[in-house]
Amino acid sequence: MGVMQQRKGRRGELEVARILGGRRVPLSGAAGIRGATLDAEHDVVFGPNESMRAEVKYHAAGFATLYNALNATGRGGALMLDDGAGPPLFLTTLARYAAAGFAHAPVSGMVRVRRGSLGTLRRWLRVGGERPPDVLAVRRNRGVWLALAPQTLKFHSFD
Repeated sequence: MGVMQQRKGRRGELEVARILGGRRVPLSGAAGIRGATLDAEHDVVFGPNESMRAEVKYHAAGFATLYNALNATGRGGALMLDDGAGPPLFLTTLARYAAAGFAHAPVSGMVRVRRGSLGTLRRWLRVGGERPPDVLAVRRNRGVWLALAPQTLKFHSFD
């Protein structure tokens, strides 16, 4: 990976850490390198006693499905995404996720997306070996940070 990509990744991790009130984990990307002896699995730690973990992904033009689904709900809404290939994923802006105390957030509905279109996101939510991240923070150029979390967390109940 080039220096420019490393700097972009570091800037993204620092921004997510600031929004969540946590801290960036230095050299978290090196944890997956064979022979590395680092204890860092994820990019950002936050929450009470730094007990929660976030994985940060930043792509130039990606995540169109996520931005389109969230824009359809209105400004700053929260929803569940279902592609029929696994349990639904919770989606909201990262700022709203942090403001809700990383827990309960009102969900405005369920959005069905193209089958299998959430596969890469699901893989990212399973990274980290023994402990998957609590939230996946994603962003594209000039977009707002989005928070994705597995439905197994406690903040998705909608009747």
